[in-house]
Amino acid sequence: MRHGGIKLFVAGGHENIAHLVGQLGVPFADAMGWVVGVVEFGGGLGILLGLLFRPATIANIFNIGGLLVLGAIAGGIPAPLPGGDPLPEFREAFLILASVVSLLLSGPGKFALRDYLGKRLGNSLG
Repeated sequence: MRHGGIKLFVAGGHENIAHLVGQLGVPFADAMGWVVGVVEFGGGLGILLGLLFRPATIANIFNIGGLLVLGAIAGGIPAPLPGGDPLPEFREAFLILASVVSLLLSGPGKFALRDYLGKRLGNSLG
């Protein structure tokens, strides 16, 4: 959530992620920068609260998996703009990927809002 928040809410955060995404060869880097920020912040919030847990973990798996694939194709993870938030290097990205896959496989846990609210809303919260 922290890094997604930087991309969405901190001055220069969006410009930095748009630059990084563009360096990785992603088309429509400006728009995709917003997508990355929303996935990281919103997906992190969903994982933390256990609300829309499965879609949030899957979105984050694609996010970090995409970084690994595109970083490998590009020959490395690009450097951020001066003062910008860097992307995780390969080792850290693999650890994040393993963690999110582990969360997906284990589920949201017994204190998830999904279970509390799902009883009231017909269990349609992922």
